[in-house]
Amino acid sequence: MIFNRKCFVLYFLVLLSSCAYGPKDNRSTILDSLNGENYGVSPDSKGAMAEGMTTGKQLSFPVVKRKERFVQLMGTIEYGAGLTHVPLRYQRLILKEKEKNTILFQTTTNEKGQFVFNEPLTNGEYVVELVSNKYQGAKSIRINSLNPPAILLKAVDKKN
Repeated sequence: MIFNRKCFVLYFLVLLSSCAYGPKDNRSTILDSLNGENYGVSPDSKGAMAEGMTTGKQLSFPVVKRKERFVQLMGTIEYGAGLTHVPLRYQRLILKEKEKNTILFQTTTNEKGQFVFNEPLTNGEYVVELVSNKYQGAKSIRINSLNPPAILLKAVDKKN
């Protein structure tokens, strides 16, 4: 009887120790996005000042900016309406910041009218614009993730 009890205790201890060294659980929270991988202090930042509510003293805290990450922005450009739409092949597209209207990157569509911008971008508002003598088209997009949805850009005849 004592032997069985010792075996049981030994078995129980071995079982408990195997549970402690089992697979790790990688839980993440919304606050994990605030880590150093995604945000950083701007090198030219001198900090922002705020007055303390109760002390009346000046408080200083660093200005934090979202780091640029490589975002794969892809889509298709088509010409026509309804069932008659066709992909526009080998067309030049530019990616601009919406607010500043500055050109950031450019690319060319393939034979299926597909394009890809695989560039470092921060979250924000952008415009994908067709650059052509024959067609015109633009699409505003908002980037707020590393994998934004595909874009469908509709082109029309350029008006002279």
